[in-house]
Amino acid sequence: MKTQKFKLALTLLLTLGLFAISPDVKAQQNKNDSSMFPKASEGMKQVVIHLASKANENDFKVELFVGANKLIDCNTYFMQGKIEENNLEGWGYNYFTANSNGEMGGTMMGCANDKKKNTFVHINSHITRYNSKLPIVIYVPEQLEVKYRIWSTNKTLLSAKSN
Repeated sequence: MKTQKFKLALTLLLTLGLFAISPDVKAQQNKNDSSMFPKASEGMKQVVIHLASKANENDFKVELFVGANKLIDCNTYFMQGKIEENNLEGWGYNYFTANSNGEMGGTMMGCANDKKKNTFVHINSHITRYNSKLPIVIYVPEQLEVKYRIWSTNKTLLSAKSN
């Protein structure tokens, strides 16, 4: 009787072990898997960013920039459009969509010389949380590109004084 119970328990453990995935493997699968996200619509492309794992990821943020390199003069330029955050229904994940037709605006100062420089002109950036367990997925017009910056906190808390 004890032998049968032991065999049954051993079989059950081995069966569960075959279907169990370690948390590290599962996290790695999620990090690299973007198949649940919608395909890019016509005229758009999907850009996927994979972040490196960090200790205390709550101390970091990711700033997303969508734009293009343009040859500009001494004025300050920006690209029209915005980055919207969307919810992936049924999954609880988010993704981003950049809406821009690539048109630019800028200041109209007189430049002392006609010298032009190649600069990345972008729409207003968007800051999101740092999460290395999931990819950052952003859909942008095909002619634009995505850049990002990682911010970290200064762990020193400052005191505010009341009047």
